[in-house]
Amino acid sequence: MHRHFFRISLVTATLFLSVTSTLQLPRTGLNSGGMAIAQTIFDQIAEAQRLFRVGEEQYNQRQYREALETFQQVLVIVRALGNRQDEGTTLHAIGQVYRRLEQYPQALEFYEQALVIHKQVGDKAQEGTALSNIGGVYNRLGQYSQALKLYKQALAITKQVGDKAQEGTTLNNIGGVYESLGQYSQALKLYKQALAIHKQMGKKAQEGTILNNIGLVYSNLGQYPQALKFLEQALAISKQVGNKAGDSTTLANIGNIYSELGQYPQALKFLSQALVITKKMGNKAEEGPIINIIGKVYYKLGQYPQALKFYEQALAIYKQVGDKAGEGITLSNIGNVYSQLGQYPQALKFYEHALVITKQVGNKAEEGTTLSNIGDVYSELGQYSQALKFFSQALAIKKQVGNKAGEGTTLSNIGGVYSRLGQYSQALKFFEHTLVITKQVGNKAGEGLTLHNLGHVYYHLGQYDNAEKRLFAAISVQEPLRSGLRDADKISFFDTQANTYRFLQQSLVAQNKTNAALEISERGRARAFIELLASRLSTNNSNNQISIKPPNIGQIQQIAKLQNATLVQYSIIYDFFKIQGKEQGRESELFIWVVKPTGEVAFRRVNLKPLWQKQNTSLKNLAPNSPSVAPVVPNLPEIAQSAPVVGQEVIIPNRNFYAIALIFLSLGCLIAIAICYKRSRLSTKHRWLFPSLLLVCATTSTGGLFFLMTRTTAIAQSPNSRDGSLFAQLVDDTRESIETSDRGLGFVFKGQKAKGSDRLKQLHEILIQPIDDLLPKDPNAHVIFIPQSSLFLVPFPALQDKTGKYLIEKHTILTAPSIQVLQLTRQQKQRVGKIHKSPLQGKEALIVGNPTMPKVAPVIGQPEQQLPSLPGAEAEARAIASMLKTQAITGSVATKPAILEKMNKARIIHLATHGLFDDIRGLDSAIALAPSGRDNGLLTAEQILDLNLNAELVVLSACDTGRGKITGDGVVGLSRSLISAGVPSVVVSLWSVPDAPTADLMSEFYRNFQQNSDKAAALRGAMLTTMKQHPNPRDWAAFTLIGESH
Repeated sequence: MHRHFFRISLVTATLFLSVTSTLQLPRTGLNSGGMAIAQTIFDQIAEAQRLFRVGEEQYNQRQYREALETFQQVLVIVRALGNRQDEGTTLHAIGQVYRRLEQYPQALEFYEQALVIHKQVGDKAQEGTALSNIGGVYNRLGQYSQALKLYKQALAITKQVGDKAQEGTTLNNIGGVYESLGQYSQALKLYKQALAIHKQMGKKAQEGTILNNIGLVYSNLGQYPQALKFLEQALAISKQVGNKAGDSTTLANIGNIYSELGQYPQALKFLSQALVITKKMGNKAEEGPIINIIGKVYYKLGQYPQALKFYEQALAIYKQVGDKAGEGITLSNIGNVYSQLGQYPQALKFYEHALVITKQVGNKAEEGTTLSNIGDVYSELGQYSQALKFFSQALAIKKQVGNKAGEGTTLSNIGGVYSRLGQYSQALKFFEHTLVITKQVGNKAGEGLTLHNLGHVYYHLGQYDNAEKRLFAAISVQEPLRSGLRDADKISFFDTQANTYRFLQQSLVAQNKTNAALEISERGRARAFIELLASRLSTNNSNNQISIKPPNIGQIQQIAKLQNATLVQYSIIYDFFKIQGKEQGRESELFIWVVKPTGEVAFRRVNLKPLWQKQNTSLKNLAPNSPSVAPVVPNLPEIAQSAPVVGQEVIIPNRNFYAIALIFLSLGCLIAIAICYKRSRLSTKHRWLFPSLLLVCATTSTGGLFFLMTRTTAIAQSPNSRDGSLFAQLVDDTRESIETSDRGLGFVFKGQKAKGSDRLKQLHEILIQPIDDLLPKDPNAHVIFIPQSSLFLVPFPALQDKTGKYLIEKHTILTAPSIQVLQLTRQQKQRVGKIHKSPLQGKEALIVGNPTMPKVAPVIGQPEQQLPSLPGAEAEARAIASMLKTQAITGSVATKPAILEKMNKARIIHLATHGLFDDIRGLDSAIALAPSGRDNGLLTAEQILDLNLNAELVVLSACDTGRGKITGDGVVGLSRSLISAGVPSVVVSLWSVPDAPTADLMSEFYRNFQQNSDKAAALRGAMLTTMKQHPNPRDWAAFTLIGESH
């Protein structure tokens, strides 16, 4: 594994004139001596002095535009009076204002005019000040050699005139340049000289500024505890003297250190405070670095689109203010995002641009960072000799500038290359050296990563006990880093750590420690969900703090016993293969544990390599890359953007859209256009999935016109989700093969596909056949499947054995995100049971069907269109309401506010409507209700998460309600939100369900449920009855029960 370097542009208090922000002028102010006694001249002098004081006050109040106008008035007067000294002073003041306005060319123009005059009149003190300020502008622009030259001239003058305060200021500024150049020992030496001067003079504000800068040097050296010590001293002083700019600078630097230490909630807290202050002050130049660090935090959390958003904001600011150094750093950080998304040519473009700038400005530290990042790209591309060349150059620079943290990261990257080359002894040497450094600098995230890398190497060396020790140590370091994060941040951050749990399972299984491997499999899933659910339960039960400690094998056995069910837990194991010369991750094995109610635990493993190789071969045949195919669809993005959207959304199952185009042609189509970007399913790194097939418009030879439209939206996905994996493809093919369609939407373009029964049998062969002998023979006995990754979308009831028998005919089926979640949903059931002690009353049932549909944009950027009405859903709701002796809520009265009010009191909630699935975050999945006023009628998963529900059961009789973003935390969507909101049992759908068969199935489900409170048995009975009339699994197998059965 590789880790990128980061370096923010310095949030250092570079000083202009002095360490304070107040305007510094000659000690005498404007000179009135020697002037004519004429009253008019006295009046002019008095007016100039008055205006200058007004300008100073405006400047101090940060009213820079007003100050500029005032000083320009002063300039007119002093020029009319012919007073060169006062003219120089006023020009200098105008330069200061332009510098604050970040208009650096204008600032330089006025500073240089002032410098000429200061030299002419022999004012050495002001000459030194002007040189220092000009140097400060060049420093801000990243022109460090020019800045250094001017600062040194200024220092010589301040010493000559004996101005100790200005000498301290200039020493600080020179230290800042050396820091920007990565010459940290020289920077520290100068900062300490400056600190001694300001302490001697009792200048507290200046002392705080220099303490901040010293802290930043230690931060750049990777000595984080030492850095925090100085920064906390600086923050105390800046608050004491009321220096808001100092507060912002120091808070940002503290936030950056917490980010380096892997304490991300703390980092975001300090950075947010800093950004608020900086925005209030209107200091654009300091906004850029803070936004850059925030982007870095989101990058480390694995939230790459969010990171990119902040980096692009920072880049725009740096360009606006002309900060070349900051621009180079941000370009490198953007390159990091594209590299992590697997878009290596794009990443390389940004890195090379960044390298040019860093060399231009002479920033050695950042040059080393960028060289390391370029090396990482070549490593990912499998060009290992190139990678080692760049890493070696980077390592030399990191050692030269004394950056220990950076040295450790580069050593780790070199170790990663040797690991990929299979030179494990060499890799161990580099990783062990890295581990020493990460511990030394206190970098917990880096320590965890390095321990993982060591475990990975030991595993490949066959030293499984050593691998186990290192991987357990990695988990122990990594898990506390999630503490305090928001739920969404925990989910994305957990995904970045998932490989450690997988390798540990492999190491344990290799030693026949299969029960311990089950504990780790459980420990490595749904942790954020468990913590959220436990927190909600603890809030509702103040006398009982719910434990979130992962269960051991004895507790897992107890959960199976309490559920009186057979638990089946799947874990997908990845390995690396050379594919077209590149190392890519693919599923190698499937681990399956079966835990019986008796406590017996059995383990089986399935070798997936032959199946994957077979699937890969067939996919190659399906997706030809020959030049003859490509011209069929020229200029796809442009055509897709300009093409009109006609008709309703349909499902295009065939993933090879070039093949679709050829099919149209083979059917006599004259044109086949507007096939847009297909989902990228590549490698093991996160991928950005761009808008998929927007429109296929085809004209047949008979004049018929087809418009087929579907949509997917951009999302970062991890190896745990659909990354081009065997299971992702197989599950998609299965869903497509049974012709899944949308509730209320008419037709499906089927393309060329295998028979549904073939795919269902294939999944049965992989998932069920290896454990068939371990499953209960009694069809009424419960089997709870705990899937992983794309297996969450498997229609388990519809899996067919060799004889064609469906799994639902042999077993009563439920699903759950993890074993421990079952323990918590059981506690949810007990809590709800205490509230609802009497038999169900009609008024306690909330039944909603076919609300007046809201308008939704079918494609981003297109006009909103009203979702089609669902008359079958309305009939379904009325039939169920009649059974439960209540009234169905339909049409325009089924508004979101009205339904939300009733949901809080309801015992049974049934929603028969459209479901919307948006996998950008999963939390944006929604249920369609009637719009009202300004409310759009969409009840999102995120809104549900904020509710406190007391329902025993929620049934989402809508399309795609069981879907969401697939993460290491399970499916993040509607079901997760409902369980977190307090519901122990949720019935959801895995695909877009047909209207009429769904109504039949749901009516049958409630009939069964009234006779038998076992919800899983009621759903099984409904499926068995429905399949007699509607034999296609599309019509009866979409629904699954998550959570509690009773």
